[in-house]
Amino acid sequence: MKNDCRANVLYYLLAATAPTLRHSLVQPGKWEDPYFDDTTPRNVTALVGKSAYLSCRVKNLANKTVSWIRHRDIHILTVGSYTYTSDQRFQATHHKNTDDWTLQIKWAQKRDAGIYECQISTQPVRSYFVTLSVVVPTATIIGGPDLHVDKGSTINLTCAVKYSPEPPAYIFWYHHDEVISYDSSRGGVSVITEKGDVTTSHLLIQNADLDDSGKYSCSPSNADVASVRVHVLNGKYCGIYRRCAILWLVGNQATVESCQRGRRTRSRVSSLLWPEIRFIRGSCSFLPPSFTQASTMVD
Repeated sequence: MKNDCRANVLYYLLAATAPTLRHSLVQPGKWEDPYFDDTTPRNVTALVGKSAYLSCRVKNLANKTVSWIRHRDIHILTVGSYTYTSDQRFQATHHKNTDDWTLQIKWAQKRDAGIYECQISTQPVRSYFVTLSVVVPTATIIGGPDLHVDKGSTINLTCAVKYSPEPPAYIFWYHHDEVISYDSSRGGVSVITEKGDVTTSHLLIQNADLDDSGKYSCSPSNADVASVRVHVLNGKYCGIYRRCAILWLVGNQATVESCQRGRRTRSRVSSLLWPEIRFIRGSCSFLPPSFTQASTMVD
């Protein structure tokens, strides 16, 4: 009876360990040689002026070494924890009892963008490639390059600053290359700034007049200038710069405004499928042709 119990226990132990034994027999050396963890990110984005971190995770390194190579000029940057470049911005870090070998690039610049190779000193060598992108702060004015407003309405310009390591210290607004004064005799001018990962500055000019037309620019402290041209329209005459504008949309019906022969024209468009609206030779073109259109001149 005791022998039968021992035989059963031995049978179950062998059955439980069989998959592991079979795996090690089928793939000898698979887990003995160094190999990369493929879940490590292959694409890294860094902000200009900030540190970039490129990670390489190596399993079973044993007595092999890990090197980082810049592909742009085939320059060996680091071997193990040693740095082999005069550019002190590059540094390899590795903590004991971990598999991570991280290349740090301090104060990243646009020229640092490109492909970097993490290499294991096996025969032949094994490589893992990481692509670095370096982004710079950019400013854009939403709705540009041309904006059209009616006389007497409010000009509302929004400048968005993206990819900034920190919010800009200031954002100046210009009209015709002159700084806009918020306490000028004109009045009705205000600015609202919201700082964050994306900093936005809203320029509000109430009771727009024809003199308010022209180029407007926002100039952040840490990004290039962004500009837009504002056209203040006098009543029913829209000028040659008026473009198609969707005024409102209810269900599958839209009211579209365009400029035809110097006068504003509003059109009601309906379609079973939402039409593609294009601006062609001073008027709006509606595609596909399955629509009905009624046009009226705006007085």
